[in-house]
Amino acid sequence: MLKQLDVKDQQISKLQKSLNQQQQLQLATFSENQQLRDRVQELSGLLEVSGSTKK
Repeated sequence: MLKQLDVKDQQISKLQKSLNQQQQLQLATFSENQQLRDRVQELSGLLEVSGSTKK
């Protein structure tokens, strides 16, 4: 019985570690996506300005 609890504790620990890693990856991905969206918006604005000065 004690051995089973020890194994379960180890499994829970591994799952928690995996979950933490997944959450960190999600946060990093969210942040990177936000930076990319900001950059696309910035570049779109530059294209609009560039397009309007050529007319």
